[in-house]
Amino acid sequence: MPGFPELVSVETAQKYGSAMAKLNAAMEADDPEEVAKRAQVCMRGLAAMNQEAEAAGHNPEPGDVWEFDLDGFKFGIVQDIEDQARIRERRPDLKLFTMREAAMALRGYANSVLVEAAKHHSPHAEISKLPDIKLTPEFFEHGDPIPF
Repeated sequence: MPGFPELVSVETAQKYGSAMAKLNAAMEADDPEEVAKRAQVCMRGLAAMNQEAEAAGHNPEPGDVWEFDLDGFKFGIVQDIEDQARIRERRPDLKLFTMREAAMALRGYANSVLVEAAKHHSPHAEISKLPDIKLTPEFFEHGDPIPF
């Protein structure tokens, strides 16, 4: 996808280029107050370019989605919640989860004594089947210890 300067007018792109040059000069001069001031100008410039680009019909593409079908349970994992909202518009058939949600679910399994031991002793170990259980919040906090 092209960057903002290619999606806006030449005048807007030139203003942003000038603002970036001034920010870079302030950083090279090691002037924290000027850097803060110039960074704010650049942030306003980015917001203005975003508004101009969207007004011209340029909308950001949704982020990546990793799709998987586990025995008929078809789902996708996206980087963050903003990607999830955009991808859902395009793929209403796909059950979506964020990386954070996937990590939270995996944390419970990874803390399992059995899973941890299998992964430690066999680098090629892969969980292929789990019991069909309803997980509680305590499970995600403490894992799944062997009850003996």
